[in-house]
Amino acid sequence: MTLRSMTGYGRAEGAIAGFDVTVEIRCYNHKQKDLRLRFPSGWLALEVAAEKFLRRHIARGRIECVLRSSIGSQIGKPRLDMSCARTYVELYRQLSCELHETPDETTDETPALSLELLAKANGVVVFGDAIDDLGSAQESLTQLLQQALD
Repeated sequence: MTLRSMTGYGRAEGAIAGFDVTVEIRCYNHKQKDLRLRFPSGWLALEVAAEKFLRRHIARGRIECVLRSSIGSQIGKPRLDMSCARTYVELYRQLSCELHETPDETTDETPALSLELLAKANGVVVFGDAIDDLGSAQESLTQLLQQALD
């Protein structure tokens, strides 16, 4: 079903990727189709699916779609992957031993590793996404969008 012209509000609550979410859709009468979506940064992978769904189901109007989650403020924040960091430290130590055939004779230690270098290494600082199974999350989102439209 494609909605031609509407002014209204719909809301649906459910779960996506194991997190409680709320989807709100506001529609205003408008000649063209003007879509505005606001998703938390960790949910951006779902924005494209939401936009396609809404474009198929709403013919015209200004549409505002907001996805909120109780953990939304924690998604997308940087975190440390300590296992990855430890792996890099070991690799750097091995490299140091190979390049400097013997450790520093006065201290019997390998040269110090810069925290800046370690922090810049790929995978040490990661940004948390909430979505592991994108296909399942898209299905859940589609159901919530349909409920909000109904």
